[in-house]
Order: sequence, then structure tokens, then C-alpha cells
Amino acid sequence: MNHVKILLLLYGYIPRLEKDLQRIIKKIGINSMSSHGASVVAAQMIEMIRQRNIILDIKCVIRNLLLKLDEEERMLIDLKYIKNIGYEQIKCFLPYSARTYYRKAQKVFKDIEFYLINHGYTQDWFEKKFGSIKWVKAIENRVERGRINATRETRREERVLSAVSLKNQLSS
Repeated sequence: MNHVKILLLLYGYIPRLEKDLQRIIKKIGINSMSSHGASVVAAQMIEMIRQRNIILDIKCVIRNLLLKLDEEERMLIDLKYIKNIGYEQIKCFLPYSARTYYRKAQKVFKDIEFYLINHGYTQDWFEKKFGSIKWVKAIENRVERGRINATRETRREERVLSAVSLKNQLSS
């Protein structure tokens, strides 16, 4: 299910998200002296605090879940889903083939999915909690399009590889 991939992906961003949400909450508080009505500012603050609390809840659930995994399983989930590092980038560090890597990672992912769903973190829960949050929807769209690894760094690496390839073609 996509919501499990998104939750794992969000877990990797939580430290930054916590800081950003805290900064936004503080900024809303400081800007409360502006011409906006108190009810508008209060609603904005409540929404940001709600988002922060959901993020902190996810952080606790995923962290506790990862602690239940053995070291190898934790490493696979961390690399594949949380840090979005593909097999090609880490194959020299792994003692097994790509097929074994993907099979093991998929098995651990299914175990995590089963755990989360059985503890109430279903697709419906996800939609209810995150359905109106634009930045989560953007991540969800990336996952659905299969572009989970399309981070800025990956795109930069692709451009460098293309440039090197083009340079090699021109020099031949």
C-alpha cells in the first residue's frame, strides 16, 4: 500500500519537518499582531500544531516498529524506504544479489505493512489525517508515479552521468 511507503518516507524527513513546523508555528504567532483576525491566526496555529502532533505520532510508531526489527531488516528498510537509496548505489556494501535484496526488503515491508494496518494505521486513517495536507499529497503523488527516489540529489546525479556520457561520446 502506498500509505505505508509514504509513512516510511516521511519518517526520514521528520527531523526537518519538526523544525519547519515549529518555525511556522512561531512565525504565525509573531504575525498574529498583523491585520488578520484572532480567529484566523488561531485556526492556522491549531492546524500547524495538529500536523506537528501527527508527525510526532508517526515518529514514535515507526521508531518503535524499527526497534522490533533485527539489524539487517532495519538496514534494508532504512536504505530502501527511509533514505530512498536504490540497490545500484549500495550493491558493493551488500553480501547478496539484487534479487535477494529486493526479496528481503519486500518481505520486511510486508511485515511493517501488516503491523501498521493491525494497529490502526490504515489507508483510511492516512486519508483522514493527511488528506488535506498539500505537502503530503505531493509526496503521495511522487510515490504513485513511481518517482519515490526522484530527489534533488538523484536528479543531479542523473544530470552528471548524462554530461559524462555526452562528453565520452563527443571525445570518441
